[in-house]
Amino acid sequence: MDALWQDVRYGGRSFLRQPGFTLTAILALALGIGANTAVFSVVYAVLLRPLPYPNPDALVYIIDTYPAVPSASISFAKLKALESRTRTLSALGGMAPAGLTLTGGGAPEQVAATRVSASLMRTIGVQPLLGRWFTDQEDLPTGPPAIILSHQLWQRRFGGNPGVLDTQIDVSGVSRTIVGIMPEGRGYPALTSAWVPLAIAPGTSPGGNFLRLIGRMRAGVSVEQVQQDLASISDEFNTQNGLERDVLVTPLYEAQVSGNRRMLLVLQGTVAFVLLVACANVANLLLARSVARRRELAIRSAIGAARSRLFRQVLTESLMLSVAGGGLGVLLASWLMRLFLSLSPNLPRMQTIGIDSGILTFTLVVAMLTGVLFGLAPARQGFRTDPNDSLRDSGTRSATGTSKGASRTLVTMEVALAVVLVIGAGLLVKSLLRMHSETPGYRTDDIFTFNISLPARYDQAAAGEFFHRFIDELRAVPGVQAAAAINYVPTINFGFNGPFTVIGQPPFEQGKAPVTEYRIVTPGYFATMGVAVRRGREFSEADSAAGRLVVIINETMATKYFANTDPIGATMQFGGDPANVSREVIGVVGDVRDASLDRAPVAEVFGPYSQNPLNAMGLVVRIAQHERLEAIAPSVRQRLAELDPDLPMIRPQMLSSAVDATIGNSRMVSLLTSVFAFVAALLASIGIYSLIAYSVAQRTREIGIRVALGAKRVAVVRMIVAEGLTLAAGGVAVGLAGAYFLTRTLQTLLYEVTPADPAVLAGTCGGVFVVALLASVVPASRALRVDAMTALRAE
Repeated sequence: MDALWQDVRYGGRSFLRQPGFTLTAILALALGIGANTAVFSVVYAVLLRPLPYPNPDALVYIIDTYPAVPSASISFAKLKALESRTRTLSALGGMAPAGLTLTGGGAPEQVAATRVSASLMRTIGVQPLLGRWFTDQEDLPTGPPAIILSHQLWQRRFGGNPGVLDTQIDVSGVSRTIVGIMPEGRGYPALTSAWVPLAIAPGTSPGGNFLRLIGRMRAGVSVEQVQQDLASISDEFNTQNGLERDVLVTPLYEAQVSGNRRMLLVLQGTVAFVLLVACANVANLLLARSVARRRELAIRSAIGAARSRLFRQVLTESLMLSVAGGGLGVLLASWLMRLFLSLSPNLPRMQTIGIDSGILTFTLVVAMLTGVLFGLAPARQGFRTDPNDSLRDSGTRSATGTSKGASRTLVTMEVALAVVLVIGAGLLVKSLLRMHSETPGYRTDDIFTFNISLPARYDQAAAGEFFHRFIDELRAVPGVQAAAAINYVPTINFGFNGPFTVIGQPPFEQGKAPVTEYRIVTPGYFATMGVAVRRGREFSEADSAAGRLVVIINETMATKYFANTDPIGATMQFGGDPANVSREVIGVVGDVRDASLDRAPVAEVFGPYSQNPLNAMGLVVRIAQHERLEAIAPSVRQRLAELDPDLPMIRPQMLSSAVDATIGNSRMVSLLTSVFAFVAALLASIGIYSLIAYSVAQRTREIGIRVALGAKRVAVVRMIVAEGLTLAAGGVAVGLAGAYFLTRTLQTLLYEVTPADPAVLAGTCGGVFVVALLASVVPASRALRVDAMTALRAE
């Protein structure tokens, strides 16, 4: 231990004598270790941390699937069929999203809620912190209305007062009893603020698919066995009800993380490359330093130091650098992690993301491994030092062939890794630019949107009257140019879909019947949103409940299902309507990108609100370009309060913000990968510069002899620049080979860009050579100033 402490003190004094070298090495390592710590914190929380439920591996997620829709909801009737007949599940529960308005205990507030069956939390295995879960009686339409609050809502709205248990609050016009408080971070779904019973009567029609199911497998049962069991039950259910739907079973953990796994692993691989570049750079610095210390090491060896002691000294110094870099990296990681979460606020389980003892252990391990990794080459160089040769040489004349070869290899590796990262970043940025260039098909910059959910006390007639009056009030607000409503605002709300038929056309092949998205809009919606009416007309006030039933379709539906005919005047039947009800097509409107900018338009059908009244609608308000949202929103709230003071505006925002959020993950990956690629490229360019500058310093005598013998200075400069370009060429060649294989992992993250995009590849290669040229210019310019006589006297 005393010998080790002596090595540490000696290394510390050595580093203090070379502050430039020490600071450069620590900063390079801090960037690499900090980036890895930040990204691994997210990867661990999202992909690796077990779900916070008892025996989480036994939980499965169950959805419906059929050819036209690979991921669909399940009906309540099918839930009951699966629950009563399954042989592989010990428990099964259903859930559906809901929006509830709380009007007790403060100002009206819309909260994210989930309707659940009484068996859901028993399936998941979580007990409330206070109170109890729903009873079977409460899960009936005639049962007493109940509600369970999340820990966060209980703290925020009720101050964590345990006395609220068994008290009643007004929820969307219904007085509900608070029967339980969930423990913090243990409810499902994670972002739910309140739970209410499904309260659906047994024997409900097999239509109405709105549930997602969670099941718990029996001991010793596999997911494949559950899939076979439920598929068999589904086949029986289909036969009994004339349906063509199947079920899909996946582990609950897999269902939560599957959409983010590739993105996070790409980022983890990216920062791992940055760390490797940093290690190569520091190894190169230490290697150059060890060559400069050859005389010192030779003297220590000559007076009795064992070669193993020299090896340990150099390796100890590299570990000291890595520990210092790791400590600074932890501080950097906390900032990077906040940046990460601000760029991607919709990650699952993000409330569990943080730097804890496990992450600090990971950082320590990474720091130790990197210290050994970049310290091996310099330590071996010190171990191989020949005291006799070193004492005969000043140590400033030239580096050994071995050390120079190792330096060139390290720099080539740095350049190769940087090339791979820059190509990946270039592909992602180009993909993001392609997304931004897509036209959504509607206005965004001047559209203010929010939702309104009417409580149960509004029947269909009252709901229709409310939205008619409120839209008129909105149009009268100063600064408002137009207003309308739709049940699913593009990019904000999820939609519902169903089958359809075109009367007079051959029926679709069994099992391959298409589906269409249903939208309900008020008159003036298309004009408000700037959606073009291609043929026919828009809805008007004349399209009332007493008139003929009409619909408008989009261009995608017109092209796919009316390719050889004019859709105007055609009649269609939809799955949600009785068999004797048909609707006439009166218009065709332009396509819009409902889900996100990187998803192609799908077939859509629009119905007039007066013929399909709903209690929940999204309002779209076009404001004058010179107006600000902060000036309009208070007036809108005032008009809403005048009609019903218990109604809140739900998620008020500009539509442009919602559209941008749909490509948030792509923007985050592109931005972070670009930043990390820039860091890697910067480190690689520093590596080239350091190697060339050191080479010039070591070859001062050689350069002097060349000049004395008549060599032109331009030729000397060309020789030095050629060395840098040769390093770059080697790195580019290796990097392109690596990029060919590694960028294939980006395929699913790219939009209309191929992994072998020629512009990105050419730009990267050209950029590397330019950087290498610039990194060689300064050492080359020093060579121009070498005086032959001074160089010949140099030792």
